[in-house]
Amino acid sequence: MSRRFAWLVLASSILLPVAVGRAEVKSLEAGEKAPDFEGKEFINGEACSLRSLRGQVVFLEIFRTWCGPCNQQAPHLTELHEKYGERGLRVIGITNEARALVDKFVEKHAAKYMLVVESTNSGASYGTTSVPSPWLIGADGRILMKGLPNDQQIEAALETVRMPPKLTKPLEPLGAAVKKEKFGEAHGKVAKLLEGTTLGEDDRKAAEALRDWLDWQAGSALDDAKADGEKGDWYAASLTLERAKKCFAGMPAANDATEQLKAIAADKAKKDAVAAGKRLQAALDQQKDKDLSPKEAIPLFKAIASKYEGTLAGRRAGDIVEALEAELAADKK
Repeated sequence: MSRRFAWLVLASSILLPVAVGRAEVKSLEAGEKAPDFEGKEFINGEACSLRSLRGQVVFLEIFRTWCGPCNQQAPHLTELHEKYGERGLRVIGITNEARALVDKFVEKHAAKYMLVVESTNSGASYGTTSVPSPWLIGADGRILMKGLPNDQQIEAALETVRMPPKLTKPLEPLGAAVKKEKFGEAHGKVAKLLEGTTLGEDDRKAAEALRDWLDWQAGSALDDAKADGEKGDWYAASLTLERAKKCFAGMPAANDATEQLKAIAADKAKKDAVAAGKRLQAALDQQKDKDLSPKEAIPLFKAIASKYEGTLAGRRAGDIVEALEAELAADKK
């Protein structure tokens, strides 16, 4: 069994699975925020992340090129891309395999949808113990369902799409700031344009649409942080707030993020939860980078579970220890 999947603490329910792990794990549920990924290679599209695709619906499939069902489903994913792509559905296949293997997969199936070679481990983030593992993610970045959606489910999801508005000529210079997620900078410039009298009717409507979309993005980021805090994930909340502080600089959302970060730092329990999350992430990175065996990794997570027992990260570390110990016991049989 691959060590990469040894410590999974979540699971997915999927069609035609090929096992890649055997730990007893819990499942992500609809309504939870979809874990993001970091790609190092992007095929059939520009670099992106779930964060950068906020406002669009994403069909994300964790796959492996050697997986029979993954190969069988590839033509269907191209069909979904061609049928719904222009309406706001982004179809993404993600793997951590070598680029050469993915290129052969794309050529074999004439795949038109985006494929990502990631530096993260989405199999772990989503709790995948088998592939393919498909997830439908809403425009708000939250999981709508696991498994292959039918046309009716996709249509319902697309009703919530908030696509980036098309920029008319006077607004085109703002495109670079939006692409770099300098949303506060773009918001300030579009506000100045709207204060003036040089915009025609169509350009003004486009500027108002851009302003409203930027405001929605800001509100969505703060909503994410609030939801993370409500479930005790202050580490995730702090990461989201740090991003909001940077991306929406000059907007009220950045000020709100700054104040919320100060409040977290002033609350010992929340501050400890952030520290626990940082330490858990560091342990996960170490396990992946050094390809630690269960025996080598268990002490890392046991220490976190013990020191941060009352935090969400501490409980997650405990779940990881249980999964690793179960694998270790199974390997001895």
